[in-house]
Amino acid sequence: WLAKFCGVQTETRIIKSKKKKIPDVSKYSEELETLSTACVNYAKSRGINKETLEKANCKTYGHYVALPHMNVEGKLVLLKFWPTNGTKEMWSNPEPIHTLFAKELIDPVVSGGSLIITEGQWDALTWIQYGYPAVSIPSGVNNDQWIEEDWTFLNQFSEIILDFDKDEEGKDAETRVRNRLGYERCRTLRYDHKDANE
Repeated sequence: WLAKFCGVQTETRIIKSKKKKIPDVSKYSEELETLSTACVNYAKSRGINKETLEKANCKTYGHYVALPHMNVEGKLVLLKFWPTNGTKEMWSNPEPIHTLFAKELIDPVVSGGSLIITEGQWDALTWIQYGYPAVSIPSGVNNDQWIEEDWTFLNQFSEIILDFDKDEEGKDAETRVRNRLGYERCRTLRYDHKDANE
């Protein structure tokens, strides 16, 4: 009735995200250890200090840095494993829920309603180390599932700064994300390096 009275088109269908089964990460989480010297040294080679890793609750899993992704309820739903030997042979637990990395560190009020979204966890850690409110998409620019998973979190911000890699895939992803999150609140960063961590 109110929609008709105000001359507003009513929505015939409201889309609600399906409740996904929480993946069982206990096999991996039970083997997580405090940060090893190898993990700390690898992060240091990328300009990230131990305090920043600890702030983001990163751990050691064998010869990998374990980067935790939590859902909105604070449950661990994705563990990304990054090798400390310099290769990019990263992997994650099976059947993860694709959520943003480090969102639990951000208070939208303290951030002034601003958020930086990066393409990689090391880029987010770089911004976090310098005191900026930053998160990372979970698994590459061609996977947009994080938008649906973190819709409620993302809606708390009036300004979203996209900091994806400056290649063609990154530029295409920026356009897709801006279309979904709204051009009026999304900005993009441009600089002469591949990414924030570089």
